[in-house]
Amino acid sequence: MPISKHKNLMYQIIENMTGMARVMDSDNNIIYMNKSMIDEFGDCIGKKCYTMLCHDDKCQLCIGEKSIETSDAQIKELRMHCGCTERSTGSWLPRRRKRERESIP
Repeated sequence: MPISKHKNLMYQIIENMTGMARVMDSDNNIIYMNKSMIDEFGDCIGKKCYTMLCHDDKCQLCIGEKSIETSDAQIKELRMHCGCTERSTGSWLPRRRKRERESIP
């Protein structure tokens, strides 16, 4: 059965997993954070991703931009606001045109 028929289930899995997840738009604005990420950083939806990490400007070697350039997932160790380091993964998901979205079962 196609995943598209289980959107609510997929949302519940992402929302309740212990790993942190966020989605950003092409301008580095956070448009979604799962519960684990909100618990760690507070609700940063609508803010620039780098401000969540207490930076004034976007990160050098931004993995989000790199994943868009290469169409591949990127992994980077990040220094968090608490002083610890976390592994961050950036993945590029192409936007589908409306006609393509409508044809998904």
